[in-house]
Amino acid sequence: MRSFILPLWLAAFLSFVLPALACKQKWFIYQKEYQNCNEGVRPEVHYRTVDECLTFHNAFLELSAQTQNQFGRDITSEMQSAAAPLPPNNPNCIYYRCRVISWRYREWQTNMDNRPLPAFPGWTLVDSFYRPGTNKCD
Repeated sequence: MRSFILPLWLAAFLSFVLPALACKQKWFIYQKEYQNCNEGVRPEVHYRTVDECLTFHNAFLELSAQTQNQFGRDITSEMQSAAAPLPPNNPNCIYYRCRVISWRYREWQTNMDNRPLPAFPGWTLVDSFYRPGTNKCD
């Protein structure tokens, strides 16, 4: 009977601790707005904005390297919305949204040391959140 207590205790302990140490997927949403509707839909503005977005992951990789890999090694950035109209109550007309995804974010690791998240000229961080579930840490 006693021989079963230790394995059961160990299994219970691991079932509570391991999920807490798992990695999560964290999303960061940046937005850039244009007041002039015609400017926001010009092809050269569109391509430049998309190109800017596709480089955002580099800043997060650099920050991750400074924070003992808190953001993980798998970080991507992609355009979420391109030249979408804003609501009528907004003074601007067109917006672009860029999504940065940290695929192996370690929420239990707090090594930011008051470091700010990356900022990009003309872009505003509008949201950040965890996706449901966990991922295997690398």
